[in-house]
Amino acid sequence: MEYKSKKHKYILEAGLLIYLVLLFYLVFLCKAFGRDNAEIIRYQSVNWQPFNTIKHYIRIIPYVDINIILTNLLGNIVVFIPLGYLLPSLSMFFRNWLKIIIVSCILSMVIEVTQGYLQIGVLDVDDVILNVLGGLSGYIIFILLKHISIRRQSLAQNRRETNDYNNNNESSIR
Repeated sequence: MEYKSKKHKYILEAGLLIYLVLLFYLVFLCKAFGRDNAEIIRYQSVNWQPFNTIKHYIRIIPYVDINIILTNLLGNIVVFIPLGYLLPSLSMFFRNWLKIIIVSCILSMVIEVTQGYLQIGVLDVDDVILNVLGGLSGYIIFILLKHISIRRQSLAQNRRETNDYNNNNESSIR
C-alpha cells in the first residue's frame, strides 16, 4: 500500500498493536465479560456444533436481557472488524478475502482453545464463526473505503484536468 506518509504507516502499525493488546485484555482478562467466573465456566460445556449457540440466543430473546445477547453475538463480530481492516491496510499480502478469513479463523481458534484450556471462557465454534464474520466485515469496510478514496482521487484529477483545459482554452482565445 502506498501510504500518505511514514506517519500514516506508523499510525496503522500502532493501531494494530493497540488492537491486539485490547483483544488480549477483552478475551482473557476483562471481568465485565466474566473472565473472573472460573467456577461457573468450569461446569459449562464446549460447543462444537455450528450455529447451536446462535440459535439458542435467538430462541431466548424474549426471556433474557437483550444486552447479554448483543454482547455475545454482535460483540464477537465487532471485536474482529479492526483485524479485517488493519491487515490489508498494512500489507498487500492480506488484500485477499480468503487470507482474511484464514487469519481470522486461526486467531479465533487460538483464542477459543486457550480460553477453554485456561477455563476462562467457553470454547464455542459459534464464536469462531462470528469472529470470522467480523474479520470479513472489516475487510469489506477496507475495500469500500479504498474504492471511495480511489474515486475521490479520480474526481479530483478530472477536475484539475478540466480546469487546466479551460485555462489553456481561455488563454489561447485571448
